[in-house]
Amino acid sequence: MNPSPSDRFIEKLTIADPDSAEFLAGDIHGHAPDIPDDDWEHIQEEALWSLSVEPSFAREYIRGLLLLAGRVPDHRNRRYMDMIHEAASQGPTLARIYATHLATVIRYGDSRLLDDVLRTIGIMLGKGSYTLNAPLLILSTFLTKAETSAIPAYLDLLKTAFSLDLTYNQSQHLASTLPRAAGTFPSENRLWQTWELERVLKEDVRLVDPFLEGMENGLKMLSKKALHRFVEQGIDLHRKKRDRGIQFLSLNSREGRTACASLQVTVSLGDVQQQINKYLRARTGRPITVAPISSLPGAFRKEISGSVTVGSDSRRIYLPAEIGRFPDKSQNVQLFMMLAKLEAGCHEFGTFEFDFDKAVDRCRAIRPVPEVPPPDGLSDLDRFFRIFPVPGLAKRLFLISEHGRQCRLLAARYPGVMRRAMPLFRRELQHGSIEVENVLSRLYRRLVIGVESADRDGTPDAMAIRIERWADRFENSVATDFKVETCAVWVFIVYSEIAAVMRDTDNFGQGWKPPFNRGLLTGSVVPTHPKVEEAVTRIKAVVEKNGYRIYRSDLRNRIQQRELRITPEDIQELMFHPTGTPEGKHSDSQQHPPRLAGLDLADLLVSIDSTQIYPDDGEGQVHWYREWNNTIGDYLQDHARVRDRHIGDTENDFYDDILDRRKNLVRGIRQVFELLKPEGLKILRQWTEGDAFDYRALLDYVMDRRAGRMPSDRLYIKRLKEERDIAVLILVDMSRSTANQVAGTDATVLDVEKESLVLFCEALAVLGDTFAIAGFSGTGRLGVDYYRIKDFDDPLDPAMRRKIGAMTPQRSTRMGAAIRHATAQMDRVPSRVRLLLLLGDGFPNDLDYKQHYAIADTRKAVLEARSRNIHVKAMTVNIAADPKLDDLYGNHHHNVISDVRELPDRLLRVYSALTR
Repeated sequence: MNPSPSDRFIEKLTIADPDSAEFLAGDIHGHAPDIPDDDWEHIQEEALWSLSVEPSFAREYIRGLLLLAGRVPDHRNRRYMDMIHEAASQGPTLARIYATHLATVIRYGDSRLLDDVLRTIGIMLGKGSYTLNAPLLILSTFLTKAETSAIPAYLDLLKTAFSLDLTYNQSQHLASTLPRAAGTFPSENRLWQTWELERVLKEDVRLVDPFLEGMENGLKMLSKKALHRFVEQGIDLHRKKRDRGIQFLSLNSREGRTACASLQVTVSLGDVQQQINKYLRARTGRPITVAPISSLPGAFRKEISGSVTVGSDSRRIYLPAEIGRFPDKSQNVQLFMMLAKLEAGCHEFGTFEFDFDKAVDRCRAIRPVPEVPPPDGLSDLDRFFRIFPVPGLAKRLFLISEHGRQCRLLAARYPGVMRRAMPLFRRELQHGSIEVENVLSRLYRRLVIGVESADRDGTPDAMAIRIERWADRFENSVATDFKVETCAVWVFIVYSEIAAVMRDTDNFGQGWKPPFNRGLLTGSVVPTHPKVEEAVTRIKAVVEKNGYRIYRSDLRNRIQQRELRITPEDIQELMFHPTGTPEGKHSDSQQHPPRLAGLDLADLLVSIDSTQIYPDDGEGQVHWYREWNNTIGDYLQDHARVRDRHIGDTENDFYDDILDRRKNLVRGIRQVFELLKPEGLKILRQWTEGDAFDYRALLDYVMDRRAGRMPSDRLYIKRLKEERDIAVLILVDMSRSTANQVAGTDATVLDVEKESLVLFCEALAVLGDTFAIAGFSGTGRLGVDYYRIKDFDDPLDPAMRRKIGAMTPQRSTRMGAAIRHATAQMDRVPSRVRLLLLLGDGFPNDLDYKQHYAIADTRKAVLEARSRNIHVKAMTVNIAADPKLDDLYGNHHHNVISDVRELPDRLLRVYSALTR
């Protein structure tokens, strides 16, 4: 089999510079699917040239080439190369900075932005290349996060700053302070807060630090107009008396604090978050929480945008980090509360319980449905929108009808909420929140707010007649059925008419936004709990295999009603024949339900805990990681959710029992590892300066002088303390398969893993190396658990020993996400040698994470760790040597053990080779 172009490139790179080849291997494999074969020759030529200039520059340049190849037109790629070559002619330092940051700018695709960036760089180079790195790093971050609205203001800030007559220290200080400040400004406020920072800078460079201190102390809570007025007052005071202005801007004077308090009308989410959370729990009976929109995973953040952005997924309500829309603070508090109350309707009235099959069946009863798209990882709502020629228009129509459905349910159940909400809606309409006056804006007013549709002059027109007809259909539908699928049926009925009206004039409503930009995060709909969803999938498969049908939403609801249990009788009641009607009209064939293929339904959900369905945020910090999809040859960004938790400390004597039972083995491993310890002080001779005279060199000095020879001036010795600079993280598989017995013994796989941990701890304690221990398990991409057992700074105390004994088999093995999270922990450790050691019983296995897919993603995660100079080794328990282990970890990077007595020899070979 011929090697791929990427493999050939790595081979060439290895010959030229093995360290760079190893460092870049993960990037090369990650970008390879997107790079045309013809481009590799150019990349290779540029790589070899850059290595001849300087290796660290070459690595960044190659990364930039990989990022752009196959993704930007050739002329932009060529411009990147030309700029790098020109910069390299001035030295490798400037070339490395250009290579690191300009690739992101070029990939963004705005030539005017690139020209502005180059002008800014030209001004900053007047002070020195040392001013470039931090400002360009923040610029790259803005572009990567698609937070581009404030970039022109940010570049103007840099041009203004470095056009001033600055000392070296001032330039260095501003080069770190300004980008750090811009990065901390909230994205929705960054534009005008950057403007105010530039105003202060133009007045006096010495006011920058006081202003930023004031921002931290409370100025960040001021609205745009209020901050402008405050800065104006501060500059006036500074012109009159310098120190008074500085104290005012930094809020270190009573005058400044009083002025800020009088201007502050903005309310932060943190001020009302606890109050809103209590309301939501009391109203819905679920621990639904609110979170700032900035905490939404990046893959879903693009679904909604705007100055005031509100949205929900199936577990949280996302609100702006702050609101300052009204001139009165209490009104902004009320707006926060009102938005949360409206969004709670999504959770209370079943928006996220939408059932694709149920909606499609109801649509088919009206007329044939176009080809149904496969799931492909889509939510049921997104699958439904894909039925239509323009899914975006279908989603906007569904949003309008769903808001209308929720408002009617709210009015019936909580009339006071709607009475207080309607004036806010009307105010938004009057102040132009709906910027595009089109069919959708008029339809929203009619269906949601109840305002009769009319043209801007208030008179009915032809469009008003159509809207009334569509509204009548909606009213008739929800009058008899308030389920969420009713909105989908309405969209199916009216879509063609509305699309025909909007086709030529409105680009299908692409620019339309509802009041307060309330969105629906259909891309982030997740199951209430993966185990419930797994059970629903299995039951549905059994029923449909026997020729019957059952709806997922009905099964989920019944499981909730039965306190997370279900019986065969429940399933029989919910089943229906494909030709029958499920909702109360059963066919005769339903009298003879199928046998349920041996599925133990009575015990299937016994272990589900209601606290697991909506886990409290306090149970662990959540992190999101990408996942490699070998089918499409690309990463799924923010795909796997890892919850960082601490394992419970339960009373047990496991650690001490192992020390007693394996005392001979423990003694042997301590002796072996004692040999790896450094010898203490090392004496270096013949130095021109040092800790003491070298008496042998002094004798030679005297003898040379007497012989008339020129004596050496290397008369000193140095004593250097030999220290190990090593960090180890042991990552333990805690999946349910570790409960299996090891062949030929009574011990389980986890028992062997825990015994191995005891031996590791004793060995590493002898060496004094920094080490940490963690376990991992989980179910599904949104339920990966990372259990901290010992952190790097934790002592080897009795509590930590008890945690090892408390480890028990959990659920599945989504190994790639766990390795990426462990790599992130090791990235924070500054040790010279870093080792990630995996203890497990075989291969990764999880829901939708099996065989080639799982192996490919795990292999990617391992390569990513190695690209960060982290050694990854694996020790596998209870599995015969399998060639596929090479696919996971690479050749010579794994060992197989079946008995803990084999561990000292294997561990010594692995550890001593890496850490001597």
